[in-house]
Amino acid sequence: MKNPRVKKTIIIALSVVIVLIVLIGFFFNFVEFSPALISYNEQQQINDALYSTHGGFRYYQWYYSGSRSDSCRCYGRENGYILVYYADHSLTMKYEYIADIDGIVFANPRHFSFYAYKDGELIDIADAYEQGLISREAIVKAKEYHDHCQKEITAACGK
Repeated sequence: MKNPRVKKTIIIALSVVIVLIVLIGFFFNFVEFSPALISYNEQQQINDALYSTHGGFRYYQWYYSGSRSDSCRCYGRENGYILVYYADHSLTMKYEYIADIDGIVFANPRHFSFYAYKDGELIDIADAYEQGLISREAIVKAKEYHDHCQKEITAACGK
């Protein structure tokens, strides 16, 4: 490869490919936990299941970014299950509620539940994990997204 123009073109092309691969990887990692992956129909089905389990409001607010009043979040999908976080509506800053799933700790100043949802059924995430329906890797990724959401909410609240 003695032609410097060819060499330069190949280097630029490889650089562009590497950048695209990194960006695509970042995009799919972010989108994997995006509430946008839950269709309106799925949100309504999950809302109905939550209403059957918890009562209260029939239409829960889904988290998108920096919202103080979210009730529900999608923390990903695995094996046909949607990982669903549900927070009770009363904001309580005096206590910290904890869920420990095989050493992976979720904390929140609001009382919350964490479910695997499929076909109209909510299964407690710890039970789903113990039954092998959800992997430890999915729980770890959900924890990362949970912490990210908590930081955004804390910033939005000015605390």
